[in-house]
Amino acid sequence: MGRRLNRQSRGGRKGWEPAGTSQILAPRPPAPAAMLLLRITSTILSLLSLLLLLLALGADYWLTSSGFHMGLWKTCTTSCTQNPITPDYFDATRAFLFLGMFAGFASSITLVASFFRSHLGPVSLSLVSAVGSFSAGLCAMIAMAVFTGETAAHETLSQLTLGWSFGLGWASFPLFLLTGAMILFIPKPTSGLA
Repeated sequence: MGRRLNRQSRGGRKGWEPAGTSQILAPRPPAPAAMLLLRITSTILSLLSLLLLLLALGADYWLTSSGFHMGLWKTCTTSCTQNPITPDYFDATRAFLFLGMFAGFASSITLVASFFRSHLGPVSLSLVSAVGSFSAGLCAMIAMAVFTGETAAHETLSQLTLGWSFGLGWASFPLFLLTGAMILFIPKPTSGLA
């Protein structure tokens, strides 16, 4: 006939809810194993993203052809030489990849540090790591988009094949974004947990 209602106060909010449902509706803190698994997975993704970005930045296989390959720094035929004169978009690509590298490095370091402490003063290390990952992904995307667009616009360079270094640069972009998203889903530790 009538449901018994209890007057409950949750989080400063007062309201009516059916008797006995406070246990069902109350959020249960996640298990520490789930937190640890998410942290380990996001750390591995962060380090993998950074490794891919570093390999893309340093390798000389951005553009390839038979007996020829070219990177952001060197051109190689029978032997490798410094790129004597590079277009401006090479410099823009390098600059954004370096910015992405620094942001990715900061993200990885703060993510590893978050295993030992959750905050550095008032700043959450997980939040710093997430912002660093998103920033690294954005910088990598800009660098790769600039290189892709400008290379396709040049008739002589568009005859060349894009190499594996170029592919690694593009692969780092979604991995950084995935890392940042995963870090945001790491539950905040309750008091007494690291």
